[in-house]
Amino acid sequence: MKKLLLFFALFATATTAMSQIKVTTAGNVGVGTNAPLHKFQIGSIWTFHDGSTNKIIGRNSFWNGTNHVRIQQGYASQIVFDPNGKIEFQMVGDGAPNSIIPSWNTVTMANNGNLGIGITSPAQKLHVVGNTTITGNLGVGVTSPTQKLHVFGTSFLQGNVNIGGAIQINPYTNTDYAVYLDWTGDYGHAAIYSGSFRLQLGKTNNRVYKIFAYNTSSIDYGVSSDERIKENITLLENPIEKIKQISGYRYNLKRGIFPEDISEEEVAGFTKNRIGFLAQEVEKVFPELVTHPQSEEEFCSMNYDGMIPVLLEAIKEQQTQIEHLRTLIYEREYDMLFLMDQIDACCQNKPDYSSPRGQEEKDIENENIEKNLSNIENNSQSVEKARLFQNIPNPFSIDTKIEFEIPENAHSAKLLIHDMQGAEIKSYNMTQKGLCAIVVNGFELTAGMYLYTLLIDNKIIDTKRMILTK
Repeated sequence: MKKLLLFFALFATATTAMSQIKVTTAGNVGVGTNAPLHKFQIGSIWTFHDGSTNKIIGRNSFWNGTNHVRIQQGYASQIVFDPNGKIEFQMVGDGAPNSIIPSWNTVTMANNGNLGIGITSPAQKLHVVGNTTITGNLGVGVTSPTQKLHVFGTSFLQGNVNIGGAIQINPYTNTDYAVYLDWTGDYGHAAIYSGSFRLQLGKTNNRVYKIFAYNTSSIDYGVSSDERIKENITLLENPIEKIKQISGYRYNLKRGIFPEDISEEEVAGFTKNRIGFLAQEVEKVFPELVTHPQSEEEFCSMNYDGMIPVLLEAIKEQQTQIEHLRTLIYEREYDMLFLMDQIDACCQNKPDYSSPRGQEEKDIENENIEKNLSNIENNSQSVEKARLFQNIPNPFSIDTKIEFEIPENAHSAKLLIHDMQGAEIKSYNMTQKGLCAIVVNGFELTAGMYLYTLLIDNKIIDTKRMILTK
């Protein structure tokens, strides 16, 4: 009887155990379920699958040999243990029973310690694909982060990253890339690059379109000005007349253009006295130098560097006018000296011809006049074909050419150069006849106006002026 009771007790225990643990003919074991879908399943949603390539712990999902399928209505997730040591945490949104899960939202931990969010093969210590928001300190490669993002090592972030705090990248380390931000999608052409104490914004084929700043300073900067990148090149015309239409002003910036959270001390530095132009005024004369805003919140901007060529051409045009006026002044000065000499000659005291002494002087003067007339007549054939031409160029700064013509019957010929005080500077004796020329080197003289005279047989043929500029 006791043996029979023991048998029934064991049978009841086995029957109760079999009702809690289900073993199917396929070898699947279920706890709390009579239809385990994998090698081991707990309840209706937790599955454990040992496949040929990975081990999976799934929630509300199972592998039917072709696809991942939801067991019942709701969210699904699973943990994948890769044979190579990689672990993936996979999640998916709400869905109907027996619906196929085409893809997962993945967080991956690679066997080299790289962490990937939104990507299954993280290439860096932290590799994020998608929008990222961090509201507290995050340390990667460091156990005690002191900033919102504190990274030691190379990190790769792809997508939008919103960080509500300071960012330190490679702090206190000597690396080629202290900061490297790229939104061009072309690695190697960073939008912002910092390394070796330099900060670069953009590159030749990935340029920054606009930069807005309240204040900037620089030791040296360059602007692309290669002739090879330009076309339709023309000289500026009438720069002085155009510059006369604009003015320079002293002004202060308005307080209202600065954000309210900027301290008054900082604003005081920005609103100090300034000197500049008015963009609207400049636009009427040089529209190329003014950029219009794209919205009402923005202001007109002006290319101040573009005024440099305008001012340069204006100075050159003004210098040409100054040199022209200087030439006129020199010419008028010579004319004045000539007139003064004529006045002095006319105003000299004439002898009193009424006295015997005066009559004697008059006879001598008449005799000299007759001799001079005779000499002029004798020499007329020598000088009638002699000519002196204006030097070319005039004014000059390097050298100038003086041409003159000497008659064949001339006995002597000489070219003299005097300064405006009458001092002889140079003398050239001519032995050739006919059309001749000499070249005067500017480096042998100082800047100023000079007179050059042609003498034929000791007679002045002509005198002209030349101007040397430096």
